[in-house]
Amino acid sequence: MAVDTFPSHIVYGFVLIAIGLYPAHSILTAHANDQLKLSQIVPASGTMVLLLNIGLLAGTM
Repeated sequence: MAVDTFPSHIVYGFVLIAIGLYPAHSILTAHANDQLKLSQIVPASGTMVLLLNIGLLAGTM
C-alpha cells in the first residue's frame, strides 16, 4: 500500500485561500482609500500590502 508523501490537498487549500484573499485585499484597499486623507493613502496601502504578505507567509509555515 502506497503512502501519500506529498499532501496535495493542503496545497490546494492554500491556493483557495490565496485566491480569496487577493480580491479581498483590493476591496479593502479601495474602502480604506475612501476613508483616508490624500496624505494617508500611500502609507496605509503599503502597510496593508505588508500585512497581507506576512499573513500569506505565516500561513504557509
